[in-house]
Amino acid sequence: MKYNFSIMVIENISRACVFLDRKFDRVPLLRSLTNLIVLVQKCVLDLFARIYFFIFSQNLNLSNSHYYKYIHEKTYSECILLIFNPFATAPERSHANPQQEKRIDPAANPQATPESQDQSREKASILERLEKGEIDAIDDASPSMKDDEDFMLKALKIIPKYKGGSSSKYVVIQEFGPGLVKNKNFLLKAMGIFPGTLSHLALGLSNDLSNDWDFMLEATRKFATALLRASDELKRDKKFMLEAGKIIRLDYQGHSFHMNYFQHDPLVQRFFGDAAFWADVDAAIKEA
Repeated sequence: MKYNFSIMVIENISRACVFLDRKFDRVPLLRSLTNLIVLVQKCVLDLFARIYFFIFSQNLNLSNSHYYKYIHEKTYSECILLIFNPFATAPERSHANPQQEKRIDPAANPQATPESQDQSREKASILERLEKGEIDAIDDASPSMKDDEDFMLKALKIIPKYKGGSSSKYVVIQEFGPGLVKNKNFLLKAMGIFPGTLSHLALGLSNDLSNDWDFMLEATRKFATALLRASDELKRDKKFMLEAGKIIRLDYQGHSFHMNYFQHDPLVQRFFGDAAFWADVDAAIKEA
C-alpha cells in the first residue's frame, strides 16, 4: 500500500512540474531559467539513454513518466528559443494520436460532420486506453474535450485503480477544463463518482464556489472533508458551520477519521473543537 501511495505522490509531483513549466513558459525571464533546467535535463537523460543502450542493447523505457514524456517532446530548439528570446511564444503541442487521424466514412452517420466523427472516434480511443490502465491517455484529450461534461465523467468513472487499491482517478480530475471546475452541478456529479474530487482540482476550487453556501454544504454531505475547501468567510459563519456540523453528526456520526482532518484547520477547529458548539448542533437536530 505504501508503494502504491508513493507512486501516486510521485505522479502528482510529475504533473505539477509539467503544469508549472507550461505556465512559466509564458513568463519572460522566469522561462529562461526553467527552460535552461529542462535543457540540462534533456541532455543528461539523452546521454544516460545512450549509455543504457550501449550496455544493455535495448532502449531505456521511461514512457510511464509523465514528466519525462513532456520534456522528451519539448525540443532542443524550443528550449533555446525560450531561453534567449524574451518575446517568443511557447508553441502549442498537438496530442493527436496517429491512429486517430483516420477518417470515418461520412455515410456511416450522414448527420455528423467529418470533424465531429473524428472527435467521437478520438474520445472513444482515449476512454478505451484509460480503461486499459493508460492513465496518461487523458493528456491527449483536446481542451474542448476536457470541458466536455459527459466525456470527463465517463473518463473519471472508468479509469481503474492502481494495484493495491490506491486511486488514480485524481489524474483525470487534474485535467478538468476551466469551464467544468466552475460548474457546481458537474463537480457534484464528479463527487458522486469519486468523493475526494475537490481535493485534487489542479487549480483548487474557485472563489465563487468555495463561498457558495448551498454548494459547500452539499459537497460536505457527499464527502465530509470537502468542508475544508469552503472559504474562510463561510468557516467563520456560525450558522453555516452549524449546518455543516449537523451533516457531520448525522451522516458521519462525527467519525474520528474525518475529525482528525479538521484538526489542521484552525477556522473549522474553532467550532468543532468546542463542546458547546456540538451541544448547539445536537439541539438544532432535535428541533428539526
